[in-house]
Amino acid sequence: MIDRLIGAAGSIKRHKSYFLLAIFAPVLILFIIIRVLPIFLTLLFAFTNYTFTKPVIEFRGLMQIQKLITDPTVHRAFFNSFEFVLISVPAVVVLGFLFAYLVNQAVELSGPFETLYFLPYIIPLVPAAIIWTWIYAPGETGILNSMLGRVGLSYVPWLTRPRLTVISIIVMFIWKRLGYYIIIFLVGLKNIDPNLKDAALVDGASTWQRVARIEIPVMRPIILYATIFGTIVAMAVFTEVYIMTAGTDTVGGTELYVVATKIYTEAFLYMKIAYASSISLALFVVSFILVFVQFKLLQSR
Repeated sequence: MIDRLIGAAGSIKRHKSYFLLAIFAPVLILFIIIRVLPIFLTLLFAFTNYTFTKPVIEFRGLMQIQKLITDPTVHRAFFNSFEFVLISVPAVVVLGFLFAYLVNQAVELSGPFETLYFLPYIIPLVPAAIIWTWIYAPGETGILNSMLGRVGLSYVPWLTRPRLTVISIIVMFIWKRLGYYIIIFLVGLKNIDPNLKDAALVDGASTWQRVARIEIPVMRPIILYATIFGTIVAMAVFTEVYIMTAGTDTVGGTELYVVATKIYTEAFLYMKIAYASSISLALFVVSFILVFVQFKLLQSR
């Protein structure tokens, strides 16, 4: 009798295992095809001469790596991506924490404020970029220039000068993602032990002292996450740059490239898959180094 029960139990477990395998196998296979396989193919193609127009794959060692090291358009693309990181990451972290702190103080209005701040983040990226292209449009067509004209100021070529275009897109980039950081910082602030704040009040600590000695140290893991996540997103920025510079009279050409734009151009316009793969590999290595340095610096404090 006991042997039959054990056998029945084992059969049920096997059937459950088969059922779970049948449920998750399609998802796992799809994940491997969409996520894992492209990584290995990119790593493989980075050391070949593969293109869409050349079916024969030949191993070329570090030829593609040497090419990107001497390519000025790649240098410009990485410079622009670094500019995104250096401006946008401190901005979203500092402003995100500041707005989260202010919203946390206004308890009665925290709900409407959270919705208001988070709204830009849930707007699809392409429509948001199109809206900002309209805002930055030249002459009276653009909302921003129209407002400047009404107060007697001259029009600004927001999307017609390369350096100013990059800064303008960074502003849109910050606006789009700031709400996400406000929410995650707000969650962290609401979960700080109130006893710590009460003890600081009893000791006569000022607002700045409470923020510097209690809230910021307790929030360090969230600040670390926000910094690393922001760096990864900023290094991989593409849609904003592509949408907001397409169809405009922007001059400069490759001066507006970011790394993802360069990868897209080489892969899908010039059909140079091997070269695009080598740039992708360089982007991964550089992003990894930046994240590693940030992790070490913020973790050691």
